[in-house]
Formats: sequence, C-alpha cells, structure tokens
Amino acid sequence: MLVVLILGVLTTGSYFFFFAKTDVSLMDEKDCTVTFSGTNGKGKANVACMMDQGNYNDFFTTVKYTVKPNENLKNGQTVYVEARYDEESARHYRIHPVNTSFKTEVEGLEEPVEKSVQEDTTLQFSNLESVKQMIDFLKEQGLPISDVFYYDQATIVDEELDQVVDKAYFEDQTIAGKSSKANAHLSGGTIEICTSKQAAYDRLNKVNSIDHHQYMYNYVFGKVYVRLDKALSLEQVQAYEAVFDQMNNRQTGSAKAMRDANF
Repeated sequence: MLVVLILGVLTTGSYFFFFAKTDVSLMDEKDCTVTFSGTNGKGKANVACMMDQGNYNDFFTTVKYTVKPNENLKNGQTVYVEARYDEESARHYRIHPVNTSFKTEVEGLEEPVEKSVQEDTTLQFSNLESVKQMIDFLKEQGLPISDVFYYDQATIVDEELDQVVDKAYFEDQTIAGKSSKANAHLSGGTIEICTSKQAAYDRLNKVNSIDHHQYMYNYVFGKVYVRLDKALSLEQVQAYEAVFDQMNNRQTGSAKAMRDANF
C-alpha cells in the first residue's frame, strides 16, 4: 500500500513537472503606451509595449499588439488592446499566456477645425492627419505619382516603427524602376508621420545611418519626415519642394535650406 502511494505521488509530481505550463504575462497597462492621433471622430491609435520577456525572448518575437477598433476614433470611446501570439510557439515553450488584453479610453484628440469658404485650403503639415491626405494633395498639385504603397498598422508593428504613426512609399512616374538600389521600394519617395518632431529627426538619423543608397534628399516638417529618391533630377526635386513650402505655411526656401544642409 505504501509503495503504491509513493508511486502515485511520484507519478503526479512527474506529470506536473513535464506538462505544467508557466503563466507568462503578455501585456500590462503600466508596460504599454497607447497614443492617439488625428482629430475627434477621425482618430487612430498606436500601441507600444515594453514587456519583461524573462527567458522567453524567442516566444515574444511572435507577439503582436493591436488596437480594436482603430479607425474613426473619438474621445471617450472604448478601445481594446490585444496581444496576438503564435500558439505553436506557446506550446513549444510550455507557456500559458495571461493578461492578453485590456481596454482603455480614447482621449486627447483635437476637435476638427471647420474652414471658412474664403480660407486658404492649402494642406498644411501642421494639420496633416494621414499620409494618404498628403499623397492626394501632391497629386492635385500635378506631381507625377504613379503608384503608392500604404503601410497598415500591422506592418508598422511588424517593422518595429514605434515612433511612426502612418507611412507610405510613393513612385514618381518619371523614374519608375530607376532606383540605384536593386531591392529598393518604389522609386520616388517616402512619407512618415511620426509621434513628435524629435521622433521625426530620430527616424531621419536612423535611416541615414543604415541606407545611403536610395535617398539623398531628407526633410523634416514638424513631426512629418519626408525623403526623396536621388534618382530624381534637381528640377524634379524642386517641384516637390515647391509644394512642401506651400504646406509649410509658405515659408519660402525652407525645403531648399534643408536640402542644402544635407539632411
């Protein structure tokens, strides 16, 4: 009887040793920062979580953080931050994910400003809400943009662009496919709306530190970081800069000054 009891205890202990899973927290409100951008009724959210990964670094590379819903947000609205993970990886490391979601309230979105009929309707960097808005404006000004790749929120998270709220590559029809870099994105330029002006400069410095091939012309207007492909001629660059200056509260020569400073 005693032997049977001992065997039972050993068997139970072995079961828990080999099959028990470790609770691992995937997110916590104090470790996650949710930022909101845009205007009330047209807001978007971005989330960045800095979790203590312990001994599970490989598993945490599969964890992606999302916000739902994440379009046309308004102040006071409840949104849900969720952590998505690879279930096969969790089984492999014998992990039981906990704290996989929390809810928060949208706040800080500014009220949209209604423009009078006589007001200048030129788009400004100071009130730019999305990269699509800027792309559309560039097209309206006659710039030959032939193709655009817009980043969605999942791509921004996958590429760990923590300081970027919205991003797009665009192709200039006159230099399509002429980039000097074989694996480059669309030949033309890139627009990034960042979380702050400092974040825009941080992005500029990071891009320049790792890629000197495709982009020669860099500009920062407030929290908007723009770069143009060096395959563009000076005349073509100046055409873009003329529109940038319109959007920069008509500060004549500001874009040229940035180019001359080799940003």
